[in-house]
Amino acid sequence: MPGNFPHLKLSYFDFDGGRGEAVRLAFALGDVPFEDDRIPQGEWPARKATTPYGTVPTLVVDHKTAIGQSNAILRFAGRLANLYSTNEWIAAKIDEALDAVEDLTNKVAPTIRMPDGPEKLAKRKELSETALPFYLSRFDRLIKENDGKHIAGNTISVADLKLFVITRWLTSGKLDGIPTTIADAYTYVIANRDLVANNAKILAYYARRGGAVLPKLTYFDFDAGRGEVARLAFMLGKIPFTDERVGFASWPQLKPTLPFEQLPLLTLEGGKKLLSQSNAINRYVGKLSGLYPANPVDAAKVDEAMDAVEDIIGVVGPTRFLPKDQMLAKRKELSEKEIPEWLARVEKRLDAPYFGGNTLSVGDLKVWVLTERMLSSGFLEGVPTTIVDQTKFPKLFAHRQLISANPVIKAYYDSKKKTQA
Repeated sequence: MPGNFPHLKLSYFDFDGGRGEAVRLAFALGDVPFEDDRIPQGEWPARKATTPYGTVPTLVVDHKTAIGQSNAILRFAGRLANLYSTNEWIAAKIDEALDAVEDLTNKVAPTIRMPDGPEKLAKRKELSETALPFYLSRFDRLIKENDGKHIAGNTISVADLKLFVITRWLTSGKLDGIPTTIADAYTYVIANRDLVANNAKILAYYARRGGAVLPKLTYFDFDAGRGEVARLAFMLGKIPFTDERVGFASWPQLKPTLPFEQLPLLTLEGGKKLLSQSNAINRYVGKLSGLYPANPVDAAKVDEAMDAVEDIIGVVGPTRFLPKDQMLAKRKELSEKEIPEWLARVEKRLDAPYFGGNTLSVGDLKVWVLTERMLSSGFLEGVPTTIVDQTKFPKLFAHRQLISANPVIKAYYDSKKKTQA
């Protein structure tokens, strides 16, 4: 029913977890409008009797039909949001996972009602040694035997959302007595959690809620260079991120604190994870944003293009440390020989509209940032802006034009021009 949704009112407690959260996420992923009725704890006793089973979540459809039972609501939400398969076998596997997560929830939930103290901690210690490893290992196996990413099918379903919510809860540190590392041994469960957590719409949902720690990209305050590729990949993938721009005055103090004393740097999970090296960052963001190919041959061609750009940056980059007259002389020399020779070699490797296939990738963005934002823009003083000549390098010139015309990229740089005007 895309674009023709009933009026929906989801009632659940006012926190970003529990049985109602997967439904909220399903609606967010499917762009399904709904009324998010969050019940304060103080109001629950009075409202309990008004619900179908004395429990929440409940979903009221078109102001009249109330649905109780979280998995029934979640399947309904999944059908509206296109997150529940029409294939009977895949749907059955989704159902199996929903019920299994419910079993796991029922093991942990009673400890919430226990008074704080040794008895609660002892019970959670027991769960951490028995029930939790049992269920997590089963989910790990389900994902591995499917496609290594999803519980059922090859796209995110409501089963992935339900597993994500409980895995996020178990590893959050909010459950005293359950180690935050409880899921670390289950590679496929963690991959599934990260797949959901890094979905652009999920990130945006938690950003609106104030419950997300957005990825933070740290780079110098100009719109070129190694960090610009990841900025563009985030924007093209519609992935919210913090664009931290470093002024040159603060660089000497920042430099010694970095893993390799260089930028860009990608910070994840509020500083728990740091990723340095520009091409490693580009691949990571490319995978999140759909800009890094799954096909290994295409991926290798994308890697080749990114590494080739590093070759020429390694030649041109050091000139910025020379006195100006020497810098200009060296760049003139490079512009007459090494840069055109590099462009000619890359021209030969561009055998499709894009490097590595027929769709845009981070490899294309890296080549484009070099050819458009650096070589052809005047950014590198002393390098002629006409160096990517249409006659000599027709494929690279067309590649530049194609990416420059991308609506997201064009809008971004147009907005920068207005800001600077």
